[in-house]
Amino acid sequence: MSGPLSHPTAAAVKAIHQEVLRAHGGSPGLRDESLLESAVAAPQATMLGQPLFTDPIEVAAAYLSVLFFSVKTVCSLMKNSRPMPGKRL
Repeated sequence: MSGPLSHPTAAAVKAIHQEVLRAHGGSPGLRDESLLESAVAAPQATMLGQPLFTDPIEVAAAYLSVLFFSVKTVCSLMKNSRPMPGKRL
C-alpha cells in the first residue's frame, strides 16, 4: 500500500444516502447521529497511535461488519415490533 487509507466521513455517508434515496426512493432521515458517527469511526480505530486496520481488505471487512450488525439489529427490531396475530393494539 502506498499511503494512508481514506475513510468516509459521516457527512460523506449522509450525502451518499441522499443520492441513493434520489435514485431508488426510501425513507429519509437519520435515527441517531451518534450511531452513524460510531459506525464510520470504528474501522479507523487506533492503538498506541497506530491504526488497527492497515490492509484495505481488513478495513472493508470492518465496515461490512458494522453494516451487518446494523442491518441485523434493524431486522430484529422490526420482527419484535409487529403485533401478534389476533391481538388488538
